[in-house]
Amino acid sequence: MKVKKPGALTISATLNGLVLLMMSPVMFCMHLLGSLCAEVLALIVGRSYEKSGVAQLAATLYIPLTLPFTIIFSMWLTGTSLNDLAGDPMMALIVTAGTIILSIAGGFAGRTVGKELQKAGKLK
Repeated sequence: MKVKKPGALTISATLNGLVLLMMSPVMFCMHLLGSLCAEVLALIVGRSYEKSGVAQLAATLYIPLTLPFTIIFSMWLTGTSLNDLAGDPMMALIVTAGTIILSIAGGFAGRTVGKELQKAGKLK
């Protein structure tokens, strides 16, 4: 994360959410809630974004933390239980695990790219 200040992830998610707002206001809200929770958790763990691990943690937690909000909202909206909403529990587990694994991989990839750009002098 280039901007190492509290609120950077939330601003980024809000800008991303503005594009999603045109498709669905719910997606905007889920991205905003996920980014706020990820930012709060990362700042509780690391106190500031000065350490690159804290920024990676926030970026990694951002998308997986949208999942619980989406599930709860969908259950409330449709009036169904978690079992009815998930359909096949194994498929829901695979999709959730895939989301978490890809988010972790994306966090590490972003950190690696950032380090390479710093070495090349393109990123401070």
